[in-house]
Order: sequence, then structure tokens, then C-alpha cells
Amino acid sequence: MKILRAISGNHRAVIRAIGRRNFCAAPSEEYLKRNYANNEAEYNTVIGSITSQRRHYLLRDVYDDMMLDGVKPERDTFHSLIIGTMKGSRMQDAFFFRDEMKSMGLIPDVALYNYLISTCGKCKNSDQAIWLLDEMKRSEVKPTGQTYICLLHACAASGRLDRV
Repeated sequence: MKILRAISGNHRAVIRAIGRRNFCAAPSEEYLKRNYANNEAEYNTVIGSITSQRRHYLLRDVYDDMMLDGVKPERDTFHSLIIGTMKGSRMQDAFFFRDEMKSMGLIPDVALYNYLISTCGKCKNSDQAIWLLDEMKRSEVKPTGQTYICLLHACAASGRLDRV
């Protein structure tokens, strides 16, 4: 009850305090200082830098910033993101980027499936790797010799020698 009295009794103080606040967006100069990339090439550089620094947990944040800035990622950007998640053994992020790629109308190619299967191998998840091979065949993407090598490594890494 005291809170209601305090709020209702101090309208003007509250309105004055709100009136002083600046609710508009940051000035463009300040925004430009905070923004680390403006186009796809710069975002690819940032993704490569984060991957080389082994800060793989930041890749999804970079992707979110890219979307907020209105920069549409292309196939090579998704390849870089999935390679970064593969190096960091972040299987959920790799599948997130694959799903985002599909939602944008980009069809995954053989190299991308190889990266995903290798990520499954690093995470010791051979079932998911085999499921990816089946999805690859359903999508009419022809597996290469490298695909089967990635699959063998994934099965061996998870200890599923019966499948090898």
C-alpha cells in the first residue's frame, strides 16, 4: 500500500525523472564505435579471428549481431561458422547454423555435411553422424570419399567399432 501511495503521490517527480531520460537510440558516432563490422566481409574476418582465438562460444553472438545489423550471411559465412563450432566441439551450435542456412534458402553442400559429421565425431556422437549421412542422401547430395572418412572417424571416436 505504501508503494501505491508513494507512486500516486509523486507523479510529477516520476514524470520529471522520466522526462530527463533519453530513450532515443545512441548517436550514430557512438554506435559506429561499438559496431565492429559493417558488411559480410568484415563479419567473416571477425568469425575467423574468434575461431583462431579459440573463443568459439562467441560465434552465435556474432551471428546474432550480424542479423541485427541486417547483413545477410552467404554460404562461405555459414561454412566459417560451422568450422568454428567444429573446432570448439559445439555440436548444437553447428546444427543451429545448418538450420539457419536452410531457413535462408541455402542448400547445404558436401563440404558442409563433412564439417557437420566431423563435429559429431569430435563430440563422440556417431548416431548423429550416421543420421547426417542419411539426410545427405535424402537431400540428393552425393557423399564423397572424404564424407566416408569423416564418418569412419566419427564412429571410431565414439567407440562404435562395430559400425566401422
